[in-house]
Order: sequence, then structure tokens, then C-alpha cells
Amino acid sequence: MDYSLAVAGPHLFLRAPKPPPYTPGPGARRVAVELGSRLRQARVMAGMTRQSLASAIGVSAATLRRYETGARRMPPARLAAAVVLLGLPLSWFFREPDAPSEEETPDNGS
Repeated sequence: MDYSLAVAGPHLFLRAPKPPPYTPGPGARRVAVELGSRLRQARVMAGMTRQSLASAIGVSAATLRRYETGARRMPPARLAAAVVLLGLPLSWFFREPDAPSEEETPDNGS
């Protein structure tokens, strides 16, 4: 790392370089798209419009559309509010697409 010196009056400071900006990897994008798809599916199943859910969680309909398409990552607080309003467990939003839910799994009696 390249440090630099800064002078402020009679004081001398050692300044550390700024870290590079955070850029999410391809896995983060995939998660955002999948979460957004589940969010839209849950909203439709609940019979809510984009505008009504957006108002309920405190964002614009355009922002909710960005969450649903994965163009923008949804903050955890907004996701928590949506989960409560939609009446689904948080795990429903993150399960594998081909994995059956607990309700869909047949009970073998074991």
C-alpha cells in the first residue's frame, strides 16, 4: 500500500490509501434476481399490486420493480417488512428453485 504524508499546520499525518469500492460478484447478482423473482411471485399470490406493496414497505413502485427484477438489491429491513406483509416464512424466499417446501414433502412416517 502506498501511504502519503499530509501536513496541516505544524502537524504531519500519515494518510492510508482508500480501499477500492465494493463491487458485488456474480453470485450476489444471481441471489438478487432469484430473491426478486420470489418477491414478485409472493406479491402476486397475495393478490397485491406493485403499488400497494411498495407503499406498505415504504418505497416507490419503481424501486419495488427494481427489487423484483434484481436490478437493485433489497435491503434487509425492507425484505423483513415484505415478509411480514406477505405472510410467508423468510426461508420461502431463499429455498432452491427445484427443492420442495416442507409442506410439499411427503411424510414417509419415519
